[in-house]
Amino acid sequence: MRQRAVLGPRDGRLKSKGCLSCIRMKVKCDEAKPHCRRCQRARRCCPGYRHQTQETFIFRMENSNRPPFHKTDVRQPLTLPPCYSSPPTHSLHEDWLQAAVCRFFHHFVVTPSAGSHGFLEFLPQLYSATRPPWLCLRRSVEAISMASLAQAKHMSVKYLLMAREAYGEALRQLHQALSCSSEATPPAVLTTICLLWKYDIIMGEGRCTHADKSPHRQGQLEVLRIRSSRSADTCTTSNSEEWIDHSALAIVCMQSLTCSLVPEATPTSDIPLLPITSSTYACVEPVAILRKILLPQLAATINTVASGLAERTPTADEIVRHASQLLNLHRQLKRWEVSLPERLRYESMPRAVSRQHNRRFPFPPFYILFPGVSVAAIWIAYWLARLSLLRNLTLILSHWHRANGLPSISLPDIRADMQSVAGSICSSVPHLIGDVDDNGNMNPSADSQGQGLGALFATRALYMTAQLRCMSDEQVVWMLDRMEFIGQEMGIRQALVLREEVMSKRLAE
Repeated sequence: MRQRAVLGPRDGRLKSKGCLSCIRMKVKCDEAKPHCRRCQRARRCCPGYRHQTQETFIFRMENSNRPPFHKTDVRQPLTLPPCYSSPPTHSLHEDWLQAAVCRFFHHFVVTPSAGSHGFLEFLPQLYSATRPPWLCLRRSVEAISMASLAQAKHMSVKYLLMAREAYGEALRQLHQALSCSSEATPPAVLTTICLLWKYDIIMGEGRCTHADKSPHRQGQLEVLRIRSSRSADTCTTSNSEEWIDHSALAIVCMQSLTCSLVPEATPTSDIPLLPITSSTYACVEPVAILRKILLPQLAATINTVASGLAERTPTADEIVRHASQLLNLHRQLKRWEVSLPERLRYESMPRAVSRQHNRRFPFPPFYILFPGVSVAAIWIAYWLARLSLLRNLTLILSHWHRANGLPSISLPDIRADMQSVAGSICSSVPHLIGDVDDNGNMNPSADSQGQGLGALFATRALYMTAQLRCMSDEQVVWMLDRMEFIGQEMGIRQALVLREEVMSKRLAE
């Protein structure tokens, strides 16, 4: 009797032989080797085919020996200065490591533009100039770069093991640097701790919510306190050191605001505020006002309120005082939004209905388009700050019957305000993660700079927004779907961990 031929691994169906990009978009691939012509015509980077794991990245170093098939790459090459061509770890594949670092700088480093701040803008300079005893920074950059590339491109386990090896070496060298008191607080050490914390996020091994349990978060706090006290005494801080101080402070503040929305999270310890002079308050730059004044003040106030509510039942005077402080900060945040110049504002565009969307559930109803990642970060931080503040106001309202003279605030008004802020966050997510381009077009092919940062911002924002009780089940399902996309397609594995956590909480309610 003639045996039936087995066609493929999925119940007899043929497994697609197209490139990974065409498979994801569910379009026919011409299967041209080494890269399909459909991707070339669309001017996007072809990720290669399933059996070509070694070709899932494009090496864009201009001064290196490129394989012949790279000559067909029609995208603009991403070039780096000669200072980036320093030799990597001897046990790692040189081309792959350099390509990973190049990709990480493209996705997670944003240089400051006119009127906006950058992100990790001094990291390439620190990476190229790192010397003993601060080699922990170089190893941390290599670890997070390899982890990001391997997770985003679904590469084999051996590449993840190489990233873990670099991560372990970075931890050992960081321990050596911290053991020497004279070398414990340079910018390279604090930058290393921040990168290791982001490594845990990419690998899905850390939780940005229960930040008090993260050793890297505690390390940021301790080093930041020491650096803040020393900068106050010496009053001499270079631009690179000021950059890492403010970046670490922003991370600590946003972690504190995130914890305020998690009922079982322990209130964080005191926030180390950077020295603020009278000239800081007179600063006309709205970004500096938000980062240096409003966010630290809000984080410190919310920590005080959360600690007071967790330890014991507050008195009437304490309830009135806490509510007045939060309402005062809320008014300052609203004034800050009104004072923003036009260059820091976003554009709203109605969502075009397509086959990829549910016509019966038009959510989000419009898209928010930002001029750049730096501007997007400003608005995400502002919206999350308002969500955290409004959430704590609802907690205080639960004790309103014990207080006399409570400011005139209405619970329905607070919920309506929370829904408005949550809607703005959801409307900004498609642009942050690359679902739409700067013109509002769907499925853009461009691999924009800072897209990894946008995915990190979207992960935190979606996690906080999905836990709001004012959001409908359909809206939460949409947010969970976007978190799955970030975790699977963009390589931010923590998005999958947080997605499971949100689903568990929704089922338990």
